[in-house]
Amino acid sequence: MNATPGPARIRIEDLRVSYPPFELDIDAFELPRGTITALLGPSGCGKSTLLGVIGGFEAAHVGRLFLDGEPLSPALVRQHVAAVLQTPYLMKGSVAYNVGYGLRLRRVPRREQRRRIVAVLELVGLGGFESRSILGLSGGEAQRVALARGLVLEPNVLLLDEPLSSLDENLRAELAAEFGKILHAQGVTALYVTHSKEESFIVADRIVLMRDGRIETEGTPKELLAEGQSDWTRQFLKIDPWWLKI
Repeated sequence: MNATPGPARIRIEDLRVSYPPFELDIDAFELPRGTITALLGPSGCGKSTLLGVIGGFEAAHVGRLFLDGEPLSPALVRQHVAAVLQTPYLMKGSVAYNVGYGLRLRRVPRREQRRRIVAVLELVGLGGFESRSILGLSGGEAQRVALARGLVLEPNVLLLDEPLSSLDENLRAELAAEFGKILHAQGVTALYVTHSKEESFIVADRIVLMRDGRIETEGTPKELLAEGQSDWTRQFLKIDPWWLKI
């Protein structure tokens, strides 16, 4: 990945979230505009909690959050932030019905809904699936529908929380590469939470590595593999070269 980071779309300062004995303690965190940032780390390190604070699913006990320089209020989250979760949570009905859910909530005119649904399904490789029932979809197709449901809202920020972790390794590798291409093609500012270093190296422009509720280090994949990292970082980032060929 070689995107040049722009000004911060999301900025976080002095964030504290405490659920004893766990504490999330982030002095500073940014999502550069137009880049994909992977939030990487072992289970329980605070990745999903940080994503939840940005998405309004978790309450920050202390801290300041900004979207394009404005305090990040619940109203701004609803208007400008979308999420793709580990479980697609698709509703009974057609693919188009599911993808258009957020558009209906926002009372987008029906003709515009149709245009955007058709376009985004083409983008995620599901062109012609509009009338297909969600009951017959494969796991990979269901995750594409979930991605389309987020992208169709044209959000300023897209949050992805372990979106591929329920899939087998071969399919995860394939979809990680495709998701990265789709997000870059759309110029989306995205936060991609994962415990998989392989996924993060495929998808992200930059990686923020977390450990025990804190940021251990951050940088491009190349920078994180360079000399000078801590013993823990070097050990955690050992990666199967097979993934990097995807």
